[in-house]
Amino acid sequence: LDPPVNLCSVRPTSGAREGWAGAESSPPHRLGTFAPPSMSILLTFRPVDREWVMGDDMIIDVDNGLRLDSLFKVLSDKKRIPKSRFKLHVPPDRFYAWENGKVGGKADWTVRRAGFYSKSIIKIEPLFPLAWLWHDLDWYEASYIEIIRAALEGCGEARGLSLQELAAATEKPPPLRCTLRAFLRKWPDKFHMETNMNSGTITVALNDMGQGNWVNGLGRPVGLSSV
Repeated sequence: LDPPVNLCSVRPTSGAREGWAGAESSPPHRLGTFAPPSMSILLTFRPVDREWVMGDDMIIDVDNGLRLDSLFKVLSDKKRIPKSRFKLHVPPDRFYAWENGKVGGKADWTVRRAGFYSKSIIKIEPLFPLAWLWHDLDWYEASYIEIIRAALEGCGEARGLSLQELAAATEKPPPLRCTLRAFLRKWPDKFHMETNMNSGTITVALNDMGQGNWVNGLGRPVGLSSV
């Protein structure tokens, strides 16, 4: 019979020794240090100023390991808004502001840890009313034109609406500081105003829609109306 093998005296081959050395050089796994794998998520940002939606949503693709301070820089660069002038409202009740880059002591938090998830809508809000605009003024003028147009088309009256009725039926975007009457006077190719000489009532109606005046809601001002 062969003599018994002393397992303690078996020496590894050179290749095995290299493998063992590599294993010994690897850091041991520690409980609690495992980080979930990063992944790309789509975040939807909605600009809101005192319950007024300032424009279209912005959807951006980010890594869920992105730091909060880096997210502020991304949003600031994309919309040219100073980082110190907006805050993020993550539903239902989390708020984050720049605060000189400290983000309330959470600058190094990842968006995953801060509660940002795909399909959630994050509000981006000015720190004070009209601290910035999501779009330029031309965009808000075009939007207001479409709001007025829809109100006049939906009133069911060929004569249109009185100025007071139109004001009650529409909401002027806050960035536009002029009165409704002054705004309508900028667009005589789109809106026709008549004044009743007896009552002083001003009536507003749409101009001929077949004259090519309605191009994406915004044409060029061509002077003042007769009102």
